[in-house]
Amino acid sequence: MNDIWVLEKRSGRQRSILHFWDENGQSVQRPLSSLDVEDRQRLFVEGDGGLEPLWLWLSQDGRPFQPHSWEAVYRAAS
Repeated sequence: MNDIWVLEKRSGRQRSILHFWDENGQSVQRPLSSLDVEDRQRLFVEGDGGLEPLWLWLSQDGRPFQPHSWEAVYRAAS
């Protein structure tokens, strides 16, 4: 994945301003409320083992799971 954003920190009221590095290595600040689903899936954080996605739902290969795929998973689990 080469179009990821790496979260550096959060600031502002209720920590709702995200400071991250975009895919071009540029420092960017954006309100969390301005990010759509695709933007949020691009967010990663530097963890002990390297980059980790901030997206809650991950596929078997560790990439962000697409929202339209959730229904099928829930149906199969039921």
